[in-house]
Amino acid sequence: MGKAARRRRQDMGKQRTPAVGNRRADGTGQKDDPRGSAEAAITRLVRGNPPGKVSLAGAYALGYAALGMAQMEGEHPQWYPKLDPLDTLFLGAVWPGEFRDGYEFANALTAWLRLMRGTVHWKAIERFVREVLAASADHDLPVDEGELMLLLAGRLEAAGLDQRKIPRSLLPGTALASARLACGPAYDATLPDPPPRRRRPRRPPVGVHRDRVAGRRYGGGRASGGHAPAGPARAWGGASLASRLEAAARTQAGDSVADDVLFATAVAVIQSPGA
Repeated sequence: MGKAARRRRQDMGKQRTPAVGNRRADGTGQKDDPRGSAEAAITRLVRGNPPGKVSLAGAYALGYAALGMAQMEGEHPQWYPKLDPLDTLFLGAVWPGEFRDGYEFANALTAWLRLMRGTVHWKAIERFVREVLAASADHDLPVDEGELMLLLAGRLEAAGLDQRKIPRSLLPGTALASARLACGPAYDATLPDPPPRRRRPRRPPVGVHRDRVAGRRYGGGRASGGHAPAGPARAWGGASLASRLEAAARTQAGDSVADDVLFATAVAVIQSPGA
């Protein structure tokens, strides 16, 4: 009886095996394997979205495939591992194009999103972002985790993000072809001529400052061991200096209000008894 029971169990196992295989072939068993479903979705999207004729879901699949190939080859820019799902979508929309550095990539992405905001495709981009957040919440993974970026691919077809192709005129390679942020300044660009040189305001004569400093240091006051000055004219360089400043003020009068005030102030300070 024991041998017969074992044979019956083996026969039942052989009968169950095709049924399990049929469920996986039909696709019903993939619900229990999100990773396998996502890998199958990546394959379908890459085959159905050649470069230049991509949907948002197809662009994401191409970008994800580009990241995977770069990782396997071991030759990729340092900023590749920092890309999130939206960055990956943009990378696939540009593929097989390349960027000189991460700064050019970031600037081009910002400009492209600003351009897409005014089109009917913006709602699809918003739906893509919602799917990213929902996948992150469902699997309890960060949005830029490699595992989540794979599992996300299995949700994009059901979200309808593969139904509408992006027009070639809105793809980054065409829409940003003439943008300065993407290609930089033209090689034959020339700098404009500088504006005409403006007249600088006149400075006070050098002698005024020099004489005032000389008067403070060598005025002969008690602190320096000399005699007290007899009067303000002698302390600040003599009466001839005051007369020269007055003559200069009359000569320069009328050039500017600032000059008039400056010279008048200098003369007032020299002639002031308490200076």
